[in-house]
Amino acid sequence: MKTIKQVVKESARNKALHKQFIKFGIVGVANTVIDWTVYFILSRFVPFFASNLVYAKAISFLFGVTNSYYWNRKWTFRSLNNSLSIFIPFFMLNVVSIIINTGVMFVALTYLSLPEIIALGSATAVTLLWNFVGSKLFVFKA
Repeated sequence: MKTIKQVVKESARNKALHKQFIKFGIVGVANTVIDWTVYFILSRFVPFFASNLVYAKAISFLFGVTNSYYWNRKWTFRSLNNSLSIFIPFFMLNVVSIIINTGVMFVALTYLSLPEIIALGSATAVTLLWNFVGSKLFVFKA
């Protein structure tokens, strides 16, 4: 049986985790706005990308990732570490993320013939949990 002290401590940890996830979500919304804005600019106004949507998605994703690194390090996880020991795991996590993200986009457009906006939403949603868990456990770990 748990003591009151253990329950209070566990509750505080859960509250902190929920707060972090909400902040991560807010940063994620900003990343998505940046990602999708760059994507739509590239795919609508640059002829090469108009016929190569997955390439447009890869580049736009990088813009969102840059925003993600800054705000998640500073605000979400409050990491004081500004060295390569944070950036390298973050970069590696996001290499996998971009593969997942563009892979979902490719499958959704090519094999499932989903509308572009659904493919974009699917690609974004699939990487959300992966990025939070990876950021929490491997990049910005306490």
